[in-house]
Amino acid sequence: MSLALNEVPEKVKQPVGQKLATLDQQVAQAYGKWHTKEVESEEALATLNQQRTETIRGIGQDLQNAGAQAPSEMESMSQCKMKQDPNSLAQQGGAEGEEGGQQATGPVAEDFVDITQVEANVEGGENPTAGEGGSFTTECGKNDEQHFNADNVIAAPGVKAGAHHVHDYVGNVDTTFASTDESLAAADTTCAKGDQSTHYWPVIRSLDGQQDEVQIEGNERGGDGAEQGGGAEQGGGEEGQGDGGLEAQWGGADQGQDAGADQGADQGQDAGADQGADQGQENAGQGGGEEEQDGIDDGDGGQADGNIGTILQPASATLKFIKGGSDDVVAAPRFLRIITGDAKSFTNGDANANASWSCEGFEDKVQLKDKYPVCPEGAQTIRTFKFQNCWDGQNTDSGNHRDHMSFQEEDGSCPDGFQAIPQLTHRLAYDIPQENLLNADTPFAVDSFEEQLHKPITDHDDFINVMPEDLMNETVGCVNDNKKC
Repeated sequence: MSLALNEVPEKVKQPVGQKLATLDQQVAQAYGKWHTKEVESEEALATLNQQRTETIRGIGQDLQNAGAQAPSEMESMSQCKMKQDPNSLAQQGGAEGEEGGQQATGPVAEDFVDITQVEANVEGGENPTAGEGGSFTTECGKNDEQHFNADNVIAAPGVKAGAHHVHDYVGNVDTTFASTDESLAAADTTCAKGDQSTHYWPVIRSLDGQQDEVQIEGNERGGDGAEQGGGAEQGGGEEGQGDGGLEAQWGGADQGQDAGADQGADQGQDAGADQGADQGQENAGQGGGEEEQDGIDDGDGGQADGNIGTILQPASATLKFIKGGSDDVVAAPRFLRIITGDAKSFTNGDANANASWSCEGFEDKVQLKDKYPVCPEGAQTIRTFKFQNCWDGQNTDSGNHRDHMSFQEEDGSCPDGFQAIPQLTHRLAYDIPQENLLNADTPFAVDSFEEQLHKPITDHDDFINVMPEDLMNETVGCVNDNKKC
């Protein structure tokens, strides 16, 4: 739904963001009840659509109270439908302890492919992070500090545990749901040269059936949310219904419920929270930052959200700025926020998907969008992200966290009204346990919203620029002057 919110006035960003998070919570709860056979699909959808209608009306009222006009199509965005994963028919329903470590809600064997059997699909045979012109690499480490949480300060500011999955962080050590521009600017960093920028992405897990205890301290889910949320308890050893996703339909096109599918989709509360609190949390927990929000159980992004398995940290994380397009670049503004990829692309479609998977030694030959690669023995698994590199010249964020940024056109230039900035790229390398690759049909998966079935296409990445001005200017000079810095 967030795609329709082109402009959200500053004074209602918090309540609107919380209601967008509530939409995700409602979807997660409906999916959990259907998947565990607590209710039939028709009942789950009817309840969900009623809840969404009330929440969306609340968003419209917030906008109107702030003097903004609510999009005319908002009411029609409340209607969801079931989407079946064709690859999962007659395969799902197992609990976490099934042979092969397959999660209760995906992925499935068909989501993986032997990369040696894939035809080359990289035009020009170039490494995706190479680019033309110069480059600047910022050294930020690979999260040896164990900075994990299930927050998303871009998509759900002020919402504790506002993601349904765990994020892996490098850079700014302050980054939580409560972070502000001021707190980020005052925080320490793992990056060199005083770069206080925030970089975060969903973790990858080895699907070994284990509940990783390391991911988040202090965000344990209250009550029996883990059971209600459709996490490890789903399936219960019974034959499953076949995994599907929930998607919303409006305007004749599937847009997904997108409480920020395009906001990294990393919003939403735990699936086991009381629905009675879903509609009444507008200002709970705001302002103080560290206070828990009334009526919202804290989620951990792990078992309670269907993300099961041991977290695999990257063996290396390379963060590099390149030219990207044909235009010389200008400095990116401090506190610019960019989300790339779509955490709900299984139901939304691939319009905003930006996943790219490959293997060491294959990056200039094969990049996969909707498949996980099975790499040759000894070769690392590689995730690559190339962020949007054209900025509107005015805004550090936008209502849907998309409109202020764009990719360059086919000729390498930025669209009218946009200007080129250094293009951020992330290259994350992983050592997937060899026994997984040899003995499991589903050896690993990215953390995701449960109804997105851990599909590889849902991979996404987030960035907040907190570079000092002189360091950003150095980056611009390196890129434009064809230097490797």
